[in-house]
Amino acid sequence: RCESSPTSTCSWRPMRGFHAVLVVHTRHPIEMMVSAYFCIVDAKVCPVRNKVLGKRFVPKNDSVSSLDEFMLAGIRRPGSTPHSILVRSEKVQYFLAGFRASGDAGARGGCGATTLIHSKYERMVDDFNAWSRELLWAIGGVPEQRLDELHRFLVQRYADDFVPDGRHKHSLKVGSNLAKLHTRTLSELSRRTRVSRCLEALGYTWQPPFIAPSNILGGAGTAL
Repeated sequence: RCESSPTSTCSWRPMRGFHAVLVVHTRHPIEMMVSAYFCIVDAKVCPVRNKVLGKRFVPKNDSVSSLDEFMLAGIRRPGSTPHSILVRSEKVQYFLAGFRASGDAGARGGCGATTLIHSKYERMVDDFNAWSRELLWAIGGVPEQRLDELHRFLVQRYADDFVPDGRHKHSLKVGSNLAKLHTRTLSELSRRTRVSRCLEALGYTWQPPFIAPSNILGGAGTAL
């Protein structure tokens, strides 16, 4: 549980007698916002969304006259899609900080210790094979032969999901959504302390390679 405040405390209750593993999966918040814009304005991009909500549905607090207007107006407007994505990203930011500060990350040692794995969407879509292997081995808990079997299963079943399809998945390279924004828009967004602080805390940057080296999040923490 984590409240939406930089000073909040995040609670995690480890299960006594078990080696608990938490996987926190994040994506670059600005890239998420850009992706959401195209889901809203183009029915072909997110067909399931448009089937449920209707092709002409636009959240009432969003401005969709242009991508840059969507971003700049939305980031300032509570209830808009960009603002909501920022708030959700901040909740993850505060959880990670709270978890680190709480001493839950392996501080007690033994079977009651908790492993926190910070996984990134960008690594998953860029190299699913390597990402899934690292994730499984970080989780552990089963013999290595079983991990190999699970890895082969995941790759066979899901690797094709991370291939551009010409609709929603035009490009799966980190930075491709940021490149759609005007340089003035990026400049204004980067000057917003709240936005830049969130990016930094989650291990993202404004410039290539857009993913900062991740800090291990505690005694038994792993960054993927």
